[in-house]
Amino acid sequence: MHHPSFFRAVLGRWWALMGSAILTAIGFYALVANKSASWMIAVELIAAVLLFYVAVHGAWNDERIARLEAERSADHAKPNFALEVVDEIHAYTPSGYFFWITNCGERSVRNVTFHPIRSKGSKHYIRLDPQVVLDPHKRTPLTFHCGVEGEPFGILEGNSGRLVLFCDDNPDKAPRLAFDVAIRCLDGDRPLEEHHTLEVSVASTGAKLKIYPTGAASAS
Repeated sequence: MHHPSFFRAVLGRWWALMGSAILTAIGFYALVANKSASWMIAVELIAAVLLFYVAVHGAWNDERIARLEAERSADHAKPNFALEVVDEIHAYTPSGYFFWITNCGERSVRNVTFHPIRSKGSKHYIRLDPQVVLDPHKRTPLTFHCGVEGEPFGILEGNSGRLVLFCDDNPDKAPRLAFDVAIRCLDGDRPLEEHHTLEVSVASTGAKLKIYPTGAASAS
């Protein structure tokens, strides 16, 4: 929907064109009716040009302000996400949900998808299941599917054991691993993409997990 300033800008442009046309017509009429009134014609033509310039400049400025206001309004309510993950997993962690997402914006989003997360040794994959719609401020649990090397991706339902296998695929035996979690969605018809970091720390009985927006500092 257009901002009111947009319509003021359009009206201003029309008034500029009409005013210029009227003054120009009067000037040419005076030229035909009385050729000795050349000074009056010149004044009217100059006034027409000035009126056109002032009105068009005002219309352009109104459009610019309306565009900036619309962009600020869209960014203020822009959807953004909070992702959560269980604090710690091991092979015998009870079944249930392990990931959650909250739409922290002021508008619902649709077609929410997640890019597959690949383990460090590339033997295991996690894909958080897509969401048709995410309403504002609603904490939603996420199911996930897994794939392993040599099998079609996403055929296995996610559980704690498969999460442990994902975390254990760590050829360099690094004590802390970081994975990119890309979220894609539609805000109306506008595509959005947001990135979070899944952090895995090796634990004696499994792994400790954290997740936070990419660029934010990890909690100690």
